[in-house]
Amino acid sequence: AAIRASLAEVDRLERTIADLLALARGTRQRGVLDLDALLLEVSQVWGPRLGSQSRVLSFAVEPAIPPTEASTAAIRQVFTVLLSNAVEHGAGAVTVGVRDIGEAVAIDVADEGRVTHGPDLFERREPDAEGHGIGLALARRLVEAEGGRLQLTSADPTRLTVFLPIVTPAVDEPAP
Repeated sequence: AAIRASLAEVDRLERTIADLLALARGTRQRGVLDLDALLLEVSQVWGPRLGSQSRVLSFAVEPAIPPTEASTAAIRQVFTVLLSNAVEHGAGAVTVGVRDIGEAVAIDVADEGRVTHGPDLFERREPDAEGHGIGLALARRLVEAEGGRLQLTSADPTRLTVFLPIVTPAVDEPAP
């Protein structure tokens, strides 16, 4: 079991490196985000990690979420940052929620901990400084590059929310 878990972690790290290289080169593939597939991947990767700490990962996904356009690689990395922070700095159960808020899809990553940093939460820190390093700054930039935004929506308990614009269906022009 330990070998399988290690191999899965190596595969995840390899995909992370490939995703980040593609994003750095500007070769991201933007399209309609397959959120269901991404959430399944999140469950398979992060469920066991949290379980090994006697913590639970749960999902609260509203039915009929409208489509959103974004790079899967970018949003995968955002999930990696947010869930890594929940594992390292959070407490208790972790919940990933997805909801339709009208003009956007809101993706919440929440845990039972509390944020101890102020307004500089999303600023890059020096490697030896106490805090979150570059993760949240990177996540925010990735979300903004996809036309969305990343916000701390609750400090106690912790909830970070990604807002991604929904895909607006093209309107056919009337014939002349």
